[in-house]
Amino acid sequence: EGPCVSSRTHFTEGLCLLPLRENVGVLAAGTEGTGTDPGSRVNDLKTGTLVGVDQHGNKYYEDKRYFFARHRWVDYTNEMNGKPTYWEVDGSMVPPEWHRWLHCMTEEPPTTHPPTTHKFVWQNHKFNVSGTKEQYVPFPTTRKKIEEWVPPQPK
Repeated sequence: EGPCVSSRTHFTEGLCLLPLRENVGVLAAGTEGTGTDPGSRVNDLKTGTLVGVDQHGNKYYEDKRYFFARHRWVDYTNEMNGKPTYWEVDGSMVPPEWHRWLHCMTEEPPTTHPPTTHKFVWQNHKFNVSGTKEQYVPFPTTRKKIEEWVPPQPK
């Protein structure tokens, strides 16, 4: 699949060039991708080989020239389950089969070595819903430890 570049960069004749509307010069290009520019994401200038794309549209890259634990990364999709994710990326957006490869637990990505099937049924992957209306709130089934004071009724 050859060398690819993450998100908004262009690969031309061995040079990474940002689109002109995002680049104000050579000095600004050095700060792009470091997280200091409010319009950037950290991996915008990384180059690597596209290893695969998951069912949500996340793209997984690898470049063995980087040191261990920094040589694999994910370029998150812009929308997941109807929610825009450009500024709200979450680690739970990575499905379990890609998590193993991304964190160097295995050398084989799920595109070449699909995960083994189990006799129990997997649930579909959902990303973290804490702080939203879909979060789990248990029903209070235990007795209260403190009882409120009820004033006596006048006769």
